[in-house]
Amino acid sequence: MAKDVNLEEFFIPADETVDDKFYPEQGDIVLHSGKKMLVLSKYDVNKKYSFFVGIDLVDETVDGIEVMGEKDSYIGLVQTVSSYAYSRKCPVVVDKINSGNPFEKILAKFNQIF
Repeated sequence: MAKDVNLEEFFIPADETVDDKFYPEQGDIVLHSGKKMLVLSKYDVNKKYSFFVGIDLVDETVDGIEVMGEKDSYIGLVQTVSSYAYSRKCPVVVDKINSGNPFEKILAKFNQIF
């Protein structure tokens, strides 16, 4: 069995945090509890508090903000901004925002609501 193991690959450390949890970064599009969400909060905050702030992403709506991912496009619902704890269920990255910065549009829409 040892002859089939590439020792270089075997001893390369994995891209994981020390506590074995994944922490999303701002701009990640994650799947969490069956919903696609755009992560608005920064990595350091997400790691420190084991939650992230995000908005739901849907296929269609009239009141949303267009969010372009590297793989797909989405509509962000600013009205659903919330924090999502992930102490038991960790989010999984399914996409990442592409060019442009939807955060300014999201904040502008958020300011209209409040």
